[in-house]
Amino acid sequence: ELGFKLEPNDEIKSNLEEIKKFIQKWEAARQKLPYQTDGLVISLNNNALFEKLGVAGKAPRGAVAYKYPAETATTVLEDIRVSIGRTGAVTPYAVLKPVNVAGSTIRRATLHNEDEIKRKDLRIGDTVVVQKAGDVIPEVVEPIKKLRSGKEKIWKMPRHVGGVDVIRPKGEAVARLA
Repeated sequence: ELGFKLEPNDEIKSNLEEIKKFIQKWEAARQKLPYQTDGLVISLNNNALFEKLGVAGKAPRGAVAYKYPAETATTVLEDIRVSIGRTGAVTPYAVLKPVNVAGSTIRRATLHNEDEIKRKDLRIGDTVVVQKAGDVIPEVVEPIKKLRSGKEKIWKMPRHVGGVDVIRPKGEAVARLA
């Protein structure tokens, strides 16, 4: 009535069982939408009750975001390289055999830092599970260790990049150019 564009697939449900069925229905059907979505918003359709429930921080208690599990795929971790940020941060990233995930071809993914690579026990040559975190940012989830051949290589942070020393101050996760 006020001229706002509405989601044409919006539905009013009366109970949790109906909401669960709606969530299940759209898990597969969302792939056919003309836009990407990683979930649904479930909101009370009673303004007085919505207001009475109030807000926790910035989040209204009368609404909740339901996120679908991220789409995953497997590929090969072909190499680990580093990029240099504007502050001199040295950040490792994965070079992947191209794979399609959630509608786009993934060739690179952040690995965050050296500790994260060690925590996940990632090795060059591993077959890995990748996803798009929040259906946006490419991420290496884990290696598939049972597929290891023994030819995989453990990666080490380079000591120098472009002739400049790489240092990692004690207690910090990020390595930097000296």
